[in-house]
Amino acid sequence: MVSITTHKLFEYIVAAMLRASGYVAGVPVRRIGGRGTTHQIDVIGIEFNHLPFLYDTILLVEAKCYGPNEIVGIDVVRQVRSNLLDLEQTLPRNLNPIPRTLRPVDLIVNTFGKKEGESLTASYRGAIFTTDTFSRYAKEFSYAHGIYLLNFPPRIAGKRVIDWIEDLRDILQSIKNPEELVGYFPRGKKPRLSKYTNILKKTFEEYASLEPEERHYLFTIIRAVLRKNLELRPFWHELRMVSLANLNGYPILIALEKKRSFYLTEEVLAQYSRGAKKRKRRRIYGSNAEISDLKLVKEWAEKYTDDQYVVSFLVSDNNNQILVGRAYIHSFLHDLFETEVVLTLPINEGLTLVAKTSKNNFKRKQQNKRFGASKVKFT
Repeated sequence: MVSITTHKLFEYIVAAMLRASGYVAGVPVRRIGGRGTTHQIDVIGIEFNHLPFLYDTILLVEAKCYGPNEIVGIDVVRQVRSNLLDLEQTLPRNLNPIPRTLRPVDLIVNTFGKKEGESLTASYRGAIFTTDTFSRYAKEFSYAHGIYLLNFPPRIAGKRVIDWIEDLRDILQSIKNPEELVGYFPRGKKPRLSKYTNILKKTFEEYASLEPEERHYLFTIIRAVLRKNLELRPFWHELRMVSLANLNGYPILIALEKKRSFYLTEEVLAQYSRGAKKRKRRRIYGSNAEISDLKLVKEWAEKYTDDQYVVSFLVSDNNNQILVGRAYIHSFLHDLFETEVVLTLPINEGLTLVAKTSKNNFKRKQQNKRFGASKVKFT
């Protein structure tokens, strides 16, 4: 019996996180056509850009969650680059933007999958998520070719992500008949339950034989189980608090402790309004709302792996907390905290929070310039 692997299930977890972060994300129903051939893309995310001179972005995602002492090698990065190169050469001569009037599910189901090559006017980007580490050559190759490396929280709700995935696998494998799926789906989904159970059976017998459409429905099942299963509820709750942000222009993952990002709109606008009454500097640049006296306060940092640090941060305005959470950053980014830092977080469609540190915010003694293996205090 060939069961679905841990990192394949992890891909669906990352897709669920992207969906919760505001991306139109999912598993395509068909193979995606490039210039040379078609490709099995496990997870895609669509980002609609709101500024002129930028095409909408199609994100091709790879996610790897290995066991101990395993690393993401250059072969994974090469595969992502190969897919990107083939798809980038399918841009049409005539303008054909991604439809914005379709429902998210219709975008995933109907927009992609042309054997002769995709015909969308869009920018293709690649990203690799992992709870582990990357080899030196994988990092060098990814930086040179514009492929983003993101560190996923290794622990969520007090347990390792790999342990939550094992729990998810056990729950999925225990579902043997349509009646067991009834509690996970709304009434409109019940006629498809027998089809879903057949897909689950095939998943644990020969996952590689699943057609793209079946993988799409498997993602539907996994999201339903994550949302409704009581055993997985702590994991799902904290997973929905994970958001994508930019640290000095490079994407990172942050875990918010109090608010989901898209619930922050009213609070950010209220801060803007109060500042205007006090004649403080408030600016809006395009879709970016910048509150100039926000302070990004780094409290401590802890090293998880050779590549990954978690940094506790606080964004406040006159002692009013706006964001509290943890940032999961790549090792090459930690030196940025020696200088001025700009954290940008999309909080709603067309609105981004920009938090800046002051030039004197992170001054430290010379001997504390580098992170240690344990928590390090900052002043």
